[in-house]
Amino acid sequence: LKLFLPERADEAVRMDEPLEFWVVVLDVAQARAFAADRVYAPEEIEKSHAGRARLVVIPRGAGRIEVSAPTLFSEIAPSESVAATFSLRNTGTRRLDNVKLSVQTPLDWSATLVPDIVPALDVNRETAVRLTVAPPPGVAVGDYEVRIKSESFAWGRRVPSEDKVYRVAVK
Repeated sequence: LKLFLPERADEAVRMDEPLEFWVVVLDVAQARAFAADRVYAPEEIEKSHAGRARLVVIPRGAGRIEVSAPTLFSEIAPSESVAATFSLRNTGTRRLDNVKLSVQTPLDWSATLVPDIVPALDVNRETAVRLTVAPPPGVAVGDYEVRIKSESFAWGRRVPSEDKVYRVAVK
């Protein structure tokens, strides 16, 4: 049995509300007695003496984090810092709770994210996050990577996410 639910909730399929249905196994003769274009009462299904099971599915949805930016690259002088804005968006079908953002920087670099925790992010909503990165004094010329990580929970389950890599070129 494969069950496909719509990508988004609607009037027919609502999050956290049970959907009850029957699975019926029929031979050819029994199948002729059932028309595909009508709904059958439980009593009719039970009278058919076909193999049957009453199932209940409760759609829960899934949270999905998307982190994006107009650019993932900056070029700076050794004494400058980087300021960039990221967009944090819930592209899933369930609200995200306690979205936590963190930054991994090269050795001795400093970085801040504001905000670093978003208490809740509803479906199809986004919020701006500001990243500030500063190299240490006397940093060598070269390319450096700053990794932005995000994690969250939706319906008590951890939401997987992709890290974003922001490149900083010190010239």
